[in-house]
Amino acid sequence: MNEHTTRRWGAVPPGSGLCSILAESVLLAVALLLAAGNIACSPASASSRWHGTSTSWASPVLPSGAQINVALGCTLSSGTAREGDAWHGTVAECVWSGSEKLIPPGSEVSGVVTAASPIGEDAPAMLQLAIKHIRADGEDLWVDASSEPVLAGPPVARTLCPSSAAPGESAPGEQVVLSDLTVVTFSVEHPVTLR
Repeated sequence: MNEHTTRRWGAVPPGSGLCSILAESVLLAVALLLAAGNIACSPASASSRWHGTSTSWASPVLPSGAQINVALGCTLSSGTAREGDAWHGTVAECVWSGSEKLIPPGSEVSGVVTAASPIGEDAPAMLQLAIKHIRADGEDLWVDASSEPVLAGPPVARTLCPSSAAPGESAPGEQVVLSDLTVVTFSVEHPVTLR
């Protein structure tokens, strides 16, 4: 090294060269990016595709007892249906837990017939359904939810549809027929943790 070079580098305080300035600039940029990432990922601004605006890091839960209204996508009759027969439909209205939207309307539902019996001389016709699977916004939910039994038969029997004008309701002395687009209410039996 010549004397000029030695003096020039000797006069510059250690760590204040061009490399140090660049390194400090890079560190500052990284710190700003990390801070921006923490703000964007904070619980207050976090939201998933269909879980509403959760302010908690905990996964939302579909609680037991939650009601799911499903529009059937097929016709079911107590005269022809058998236990285990598959059926399908769509969620008719949003499923909420407090202020959190858990399952949007239009989500695909599949389930099974859990009980079916045709009308007999002394026994009412009966049909009962269960949900086994819901596909909501591309995610699979394995759900155990059941309907109340729908009854029709002798005058002493009761029909347990939500309304006397409900589509698919059967009058005494007839089979239970739940037609396409009939809305059936299901009650969740066990809590389901959603992603």
